[in-house]
Amino acid sequence: MVAEAKTIIVAIPSQGTSGSQSNGSALKPVQPAITDTEQTTRSSAPAVSISPVDRQRALSLYSSGEEQIKNGNIYAARKFFQRAAELGLAQAALSLGGTFDASELARLNVIGLKPDVDAAREWYEKARALGATEADQRLSRLAGK
Repeated sequence: MVAEAKTIIVAIPSQGTSGSQSNGSALKPVQPAITDTEQTTRSSAPAVSISPVDRQRALSLYSSGEEQIKNGNIYAARKFFQRAAELGLAQAALSLGGTFDASELARLNVIGLKPDVDAAREWYEKARALGATEADQRLSRLAGK
């Protein structure tokens, strides 16, 4: 697997030895553009820090899982989501829980796959521990059944 890296260079003018003050034109750091998946993950405020390398790997795995969902291959999606969740990606744990949740399976129009409430609960709880805010709603829905 080839890792992608983003480099951000921030130039901060030095204050020189003459003691002169900066004219206020210092460059400000620029935030890199983020994808929808990254925004969802960021908004879930993970409780655990993920290294940049693991984060990129987890996002790649998560994306592969999403592709498998689109292709209707829930079993393969679970494997990708699980690997990404184990790296600490909250959205992956939430999506993995959804592959066991009857409501989410119905939303995805999955037929013939038996839901597993215990597995869904386990992954939603992990997603909550990683910071996924939507996990509470899904856990409440499971409890109501």
